[in-house]
Amino acid sequence: MPDTLPASEMLPPDRPLWDHPDATVMPHVARPTVSQFVTEIAANFRSLECSGPPLQEIDKAAGY
Repeated sequence: MPDTLPASEMLPPDRPLWDHPDATVMPHVARPTVSQFVTEIAANFRSLECSGPPLQEIDKAAGY
């Protein structure tokens, strides 16, 4: 389920959501078109499904 947090409410590094087996935490992605957005999200999921790295790294300590 897509969700987003307000900029003032970063996900703290100790939250269980980071390691929940049914959740994929990804950085906020903004693109000029819906097509570009969908293409990037799909590429991220394909990489993760193949045990590859996410296309954008998340800094848990910084919260993004």
